[in-house]
Amino acid sequence: MKKNLLIFLLLMLSLYVKAQDSTAVKLPVKDGKVIYEGIVDITNKSKTELYKNASQWFVDFFKSSKDVIQNSDKEEGRIVGKGIAFIQIKIIGFTSEFPDLLTIQVDVKDNKYRYRIYDMQLSTETQNLNGFGTLYGRKFTAEDLISNVVDGKHIVLTKSASKKTIIAIDEKIKELIHSLNVAMNKSDSF
Repeated sequence: MKKNLLIFLLLMLSLYVKAQDSTAVKLPVKDGKVIYEGIVDITNKSKTELYKNASQWFVDFFKSSKDVIQNSDKEEGRIVGKGIAFIQIKIIGFTSEFPDLLTIQVDVKDNKYRYRIYDMQLSTETQNLNGFGTLYGRKFTAEDLISNVVDGKHIVLTKSASKKTIIAIDEKIKELIHSLNVAMNKSDSF
């Protein structure tokens, strides 16, 4: 009986570990940098319409009094902005919110646009995450988070906290991309 119970518990533990590994999220890395990018085709949208929609999206999504758009070139069809997306991380009932400073580039042409989201930096105050590690007050990049090292020092997060942070970043950036896609599909009609 004890042997069967032990085998059952080991089987359940192995299934739990396998389930945990299968839900791991990896941030998209290109040339050693975390970059979310994509090209989206939209039929019957001119470069001018897409440019206008992208400009309006920057204003609507980043509700900050500070200038978000850093560079815009209507003729080239490029808008580059710097914004803040707030990342919420919940670890055993303890929720922390970190500002994620990021750069977003939108390039438009007739019937298509490309987005790039890069240079992500989380800003922290010194926090103890309920025994899941400590984040010391500083800025660190998404790349630092993946390696768990910043400025040559460990961020000091457990694997669980690192995974949850990476998942939270991925979810927030995908939410941002979805918002952009919806905005780019809007029409000018009233």
